[in-house]
Amino acid sequence: MKPTNAFDRQTLPHFREPGAVYFVTWRLAQGQPALSAAERNVVAASLVKFQGDRYDLIAWVVMDDHVHVVVVPAATATLEQVVCGWKSFTSNQLMREFARKARVWQRGSCDRLVRAGGDLEEKVAYVRANPRRRWPEGGRYEWVWPPWSSD
Repeated sequence: MKPTNAFDRQTLPHFREPGAVYFVTWRLAQGQPALSAAERNVVAASLVKFQGDRYDLIAWVVMDDHVHVVVVPAATATLEQVVCGWKSFTSNQLMREFARKARVWQRGSCDRLVRAGGDLEEKVAYVRANPRRRWPEGGRYEWVWPPWSSD
């Protein structure tokens, strides 16, 4: 593994490994209202659009103010290209279709390599449980994959 960029005061090094699994999170920009159901549909559709082509999705959830994805970028795309594509496309769609103003998403994203030894199962469980942690009394949540079972 080697860092993709040198350390400076604003950017920590990000380690990349071909074929690795990554846990990625990004948030709405400060001052942006929560995503509506229709807006979450746009984000969810963008996540699955290039599944199997540019990346393999393992799990994802679109919350009202952030997104979590467990993903393996394809050999033809970097993690940065994949995440930038999601954020750029959805920003443009949300501004065009829902009249959102200014920056939709915060700059950058938080990502980390998923390690062996149960880390993958832990991350997938975290992603799937995210809506229930926020809304314990909530019913079925449509913007999570793999979908909830009858558990």
